[in-house]
Amino acid sequence: MKKETRLNTIVETLWRTGVASVNGEYVVRKALQEDGVENVDHLIAVGKAAESMCQGATGFLSEQARALLITKYNHIKEPDRLTKKIRVIESAHPVPDQNSLYAGRQLLAFVESIPDTESLVMLISGGASALAEHLPANTGLDELQQVTQTLIADGYGIDRINRLRCQLSQIKGGRLLQNFKGRSVFTYAISDVPDDDIRVIGSGIGANQAIVWDDSQYPASIRPILDKAGKTRIPSSTATGFDYRGRVIASNSQARNAIAQQAVRQGYQVIINQDLNRGQSSQEMGQVVKMMSDGLVKNRQGIYIWGGEPTISLPDHPGCGGRNQHLALLLARAISGMDNIAVIVAGTDGTDGPTSYAGAIVDGDTWSPDAEQALENADSGTFLKQREALFHCGPTGTNVMDLAVGLKI
Repeated sequence: MKKETRLNTIVETLWRTGVASVNGEYVVRKALQEDGVENVDHLIAVGKAAESMCQGATGFLSEQARALLITKYNHIKEPDRLTKKIRVIESAHPVPDQNSLYAGRQLLAFVESIPDTESLVMLISGGASALAEHLPANTGLDELQQVTQTLIADGYGIDRINRLRCQLSQIKGGRLLQNFKGRSVFTYAISDVPDDDIRVIGSGIGANQAIVWDDSQYPASIRPILDKAGKTRIPSSTATGFDYRGRVIASNSQARNAIAQQAVRQGYQVIINQDLNRGQSSQEMGQVVKMMSDGLVKNRQGIYIWGGEPTISLPDHPGCGGRNQHLALLLARAISGMDNIAVIVAGTDGTDGPTSYAGAIVDGDTWSPDAEQALENADSGTFLKQREALFHCGPTGTNVMDLAVGLKI
C-alpha cells in the first residue's frame, strides 16, 4: 500500500524498468542464443529467480531432458508454464530449513547421475545459498541457522556471508561440480553480490573453483562451528575433467543503466548513477544515507540512481521491516518538508528482509517525529505502513541486489 503522487509514480515506473531489464527469462534466453546452445540435456535452476530463469531455458530442453528447480516458498508464479520435465522443490530464505537440506541432497544426486557423455546447464540467482545445502556429517541444521542468523543480525554483507557459507558446505565453493562426470557445464548467473564474482554468487554453487577464505573477518562466537565442520568437510579444489564456462548474465549495473537510459528518453537529466558498494564489501547504512541524502538535497534537479546492498546491525528484538525500509525512512527524514523530491528504495527480488514488501517510496511528507522510535527499534515497516509508503510488487523473476531511484524537480 502506498500513497499515489506524480513523483512517486515516476520513480516507481523507472525502478520497474530497471528490474524488467534483468528479468531471468529474458536474460537466460538471450544468453543461450548467444552461446549457440541448442539442446540442454540436464538443467538446474537454483535461487529466488529460478522459475523465471527456467522459463528462459524451456525452449532449449532436449526431448529426454531432466530439470530441477529449487526456489523460495511462494516464488512459483506461473506453475502452468513449467513443463513436466521440471521437478520443483521449495525451501526457506534467508535462514535455511529442513527443506533446504533436502534440496541440497537432491541437487547432489542430480549432478552425480549425469552420464559422462552429456552436459549440464546451471542457472544461479541470489538466494541459492540458503535454498539448497548439504552439510558435513558433524554439522546440524541448528548450527547452520545459528551462523546465518548471527551474520545477518550483525550486519554482514552478502559477499562475506557467502564466503563463510562456502566453508560450511559440501556443495558450495565449487564442491558440487567436483561430483560431475559429464562432458560440459554452462553456468549462467544473475548477480546479487558486489563485483559480480561467480564464485560468490550462490556461495559458488555453480562455480568450478573456490574463493579465498579469511576466517579473521568473522565473529568469534561462530568459529567453533566452523572449526568442527572443517574436520569432515570435503576439501575444495577446482573441478576438472570437463569443459566449464560460467558467466554473469544480469547485474545491478545493467539495471541501473537501463533506468538511466529510460530517464533520458523521458527528458530527465541523470545526475547520479552510482554503485553503493564501489567494488568493495557492502557499505554501512550511515555512509549510504549521507551519500544519498547529500546528493538529493544539495545537487540540481534530475534523476538519481543507486544500487547495492547497505548493511544494518539489528537490535536484540527488532521490529518489522528490512534494510530497504530502514534506508527509505532515513532518507525520508533527510528530505522532510521538501515537496520536490521522491525516492523509491526496494529489493529487486521483490522482498525486503523477512517481510512481504520490496521496500518503500518516500517523499517530503512521509517523515514525522515519532519515526525516530521506529528507527531505533528497527521497526520502519510499521511506521511506513501507517504512512501508506510501503511498496509491494511480489516476486520479480530476478535478484540483482537493491535499487534506489530518486527524482528532484
